[in-house]
Amino acid sequence: MSLRRRWRMLGLLLVVVIVPVFTSTAWAQGKYKTLHRFEGSGPDGYALPGGLIFDQSGNLYGTTAFGGAKLQGTVFELIPQSNGGWAAKVLHSFTGGSDGGGPVTTLIFDRAGNLYGTAQLGGIYSAGVVFKLAPNQDGSWTESILHSFGAGSDGSLPTDGLVFDQAGNLYSTTLEGGSTFCRDGCGTVFKLAANSDGSWTESLLHRFCLLDGCRDGANPFGDLIFDQAGNLYGTTSGGGELSQCYGTGCGLVFQLMPM
Repeated sequence: MSLRRRWRMLGLLLVVVIVPVFTSTAWAQGKYKTLHRFEGSGPDGYALPGGLIFDQSGNLYGTTAFGGAKLQGTVFELIPQSNGGWAAKVLHSFTGGSDGGGPVTTLIFDRAGNLYGTAQLGGIYSAGVVFKLAPNQDGSWTESILHSFGAGSDGSLPTDGLVFDQAGNLYSTTLEGGSTFCRDGCGTVFKLAANSDGSWTESLLHRFCLLDGCRDGANPFGDLIFDQAGNLYGTTSGGGELSQCYGTGCGLVFQLMPM
């Protein structure tokens, strides 16, 4: 079953929670607390496949894959209140059009307080987008699209989070697109470089399943990480050797080194 179909089948009540970690002797004394309950019919959305991040003020940020004003997912903020509760605020409701739809990843901040993420659907070519949300003085947020995937050689269905390098370039993967060996493409690793005019230029670091028998992997899944030397590391959900795991390959861990 494709990842897209799995997320579309989610139609249940989900909650955002923080569970403190204690030693085994103190676990029974720990307190479980629900910060916000997503009910599906509200504007805040539902289905939370991505993780949460804090800002410097202690507010939490995340995404929902569905729901919102246009039922295409949201970016939300949870703000702690003086009474111990948390107030939910929707920063953006996706339309499924050029602004994207169905985000399933964890967001990241830049040093200026802007949020970045990927949406697996929507965009100009309906193959997903990389987006930025910039805060305004009135408390609203403005979305801009850094890249719309073309469902071809540049990749499609971005389902993983983004990571910055020290120069401010963004990196991530697409689950599909790239090479033509797989039915919908075997996925890519891409880079987005900021231009002086505010636009971003995409370049591909790798198209998967280019080696015989998909020995280089297929369909990357999971966020990338850098080491101190600037090498990228990630994982694939398939490939490695197509003779294994029912003919799809068992996946692998890969490293990409800068040229």
